[in-house]
Amino acid sequence: MMKMLYLPAVLGLFAMTLAACAQGEPASTRVGALQFSGDRVVLNTTTDGRHTMISGYVGGEGPYNFLIDTGSTPNAIDENIATAMGLTVVDQQEVMSGGTVPMMVDIVEVPEITLGGLSVQGAGFITMPMAEMSAGQFHGMLGMDLFKELMISYDAHNNQITVSTDSLDASAPGVVALETESGGFRINLDVAGELRPFHVDTGSPSGFTFPASALDTVPVQGDITRGPDARLAGGTREIHEATLDGDIMMGGNVYSNPDIRFMGLAEVGNLGGAVLNQFTLRIDQKNGLLALQPPRTEAASTGAVRQAAVSAPASQPRRIGVRFRGRPMDDIFVATDVMPGSLGEGAGLMVGDVLVDLNGRPIADYTMQTLGDLFRSDAPLRFEVMRDGERQILEIG
Repeated sequence: MMKMLYLPAVLGLFAMTLAACAQGEPASTRVGALQFSGDRVVLNTTTDGRHTMISGYVGGEGPYNFLIDTGSTPNAIDENIATAMGLTVVDQQEVMSGGTVPMMVDIVEVPEITLGGLSVQGAGFITMPMAEMSAGQFHGMLGMDLFKELMISYDAHNNQITVSTDSLDASAPGVVALETESGGFRINLDVAGELRPFHVDTGSPSGFTFPASALDTVPVQGDITRGPDARLAGGTREIHEATLDGDIMMGGNVYSNPDIRFMGLAEVGNLGGAVLNQFTLRIDQKNGLLALQPPRTEAASTGAVRQAAVSAPASQPRRIGVRFRGRPMDDIFVATDVMPGSLGEGAGLMVGDVLVDLNGRPIADYTMQTLGDLFRSDAPLRFEVMRDGERQILEIG
């Protein structure tokens, strides 16, 4: 997964102006490059099981999928789209995008992107091979510089992202100061009795990731094993996996002995969507505040991420604990990660399995949205996969 941590800003601070509209119509809010009707806009999201995306159009062409990524400062667009549309290169920038060496990238001006009721006009975007890096799943990304004078509510439970002129109350429960000095947004979590910093990164599909420098200081149960390398723009990073010996305290939840990862280079941990998607995340940059609203459920969500995937309480969306790469419409949908103790592992799914049929229908008949909805539902799942040249039938009841 490509990340944009520690990138310097490429867009300026934005000032808010409210324009009067025709009588009886809501005012139009214009904040820098962003425009929407009224004082808020609700964007519907889709998912590929790993990333939360918004569908939109670039200069009227598309649709293309965009991430709204709290782990990134600038915007990005797929370099092939920029070339095909003849977008003007206005500058170049050397960036460190999660890999092992800096990259020199072009900055282009995109005339307009429409994402439901949100319009992005005349903003700068760095160009990168985003579709290639994501196996065609997404084509662009909106960074946090766009939203410096607004508030974002990130609600994966209800498949919505809200952009508004609201503000957070610093004295309200669950609201904490937002730290940005180290690049991106950062909060401190209690890990086995010790406070440790983590970037808040909705663009990453992972859960709790620690810097490799913490390998000797974070208590773990059993062995630390080598996981699959993370493929990032500019290079790859080694991944090591383990089970924490202790609890992580976050947003009023206790994660007991969760599965964790260690990754090189960064000195700050990373908190990804596998955890953040259990909350409603509100980011108020103009006042330097962040809030995590607990999951909308009456069930006690105190188990580890690993354990929650097994129990899958009826009041929460089901998590099958399997990550796939590819696009079902292209007949390419391959399991790349199976979480230990998950429903998927219990059914017998393995890394490398190619999903060819689901519940009696060819995988190409599904969209990413319908797959995500089906995986999260209580409906029985009957997987037909290709493994080592042979078909296997696997089921989740």
